[in-house]
Order: sequence, then C-alpha cells, then structure tokens
Amino acid sequence: YRNTKGLIKNLKHNMPHFAGCEIIVINDNPDTSIVNELLNFPNIILLENKKNLGFAGAANKGVSAVSNEYVFLCNDDVLVQDTTYTHSIKHFIYQ
Repeated sequence: YRNTKGLIKNLKHNMPHFAGCEIIVINDNPDTSIVNELLNFPNIILLENKKNLGFAGAANKGVSAVSNEYVFLCNDDVLVQDTTYTHSIKHFIYQ
C-alpha cells in the first residue's frame, strides 16, 4: 500500500523465483494507479481497488481471482531468495 517504488524493486528481484506462477498484484490505493509502473511485467495481473480494502480485503480479492490450486501471499516488502517456498505444496497434496 503506497509503496510502488518498493514493489517494483522487489518484483524485479522476485520474478525469477516466480517462474511458472500466476502473479496477481492488488493496488489497494484508490488514489493512484500503478498500471504504467507494471508495463515491464506483462505476465502480472493487476487489480486496482476503487476503495481501500485493507490487507485482509485486498488479500481476499487477490485469492478470489486466482485460477491455480495453491496461493502464496507475498507483500511488497518481501524478498524471496529462492524457490524453496514451493516445497510446502507437497504437504497439501492428498495421496
């Protein structure tokens, strides 16, 4: 929320670790669009809220837009170091 500069910086860092993932960005700041800032990320789905929904509301909106089976929530200030987060999926698969 209101950290576009940090979001873009961290997206650049994180994108290699999100290869093959569906990426949805929720802009929860209704006063400022970030469409232009995300032009260099064509595989990102951007949802811009018309009113501030807060963290829970924005997260719920993003989760409801997901087409994949698993969801990884990542705030704009998170730097992912590798793809080890994907190992947790095996704990959710029924055998």
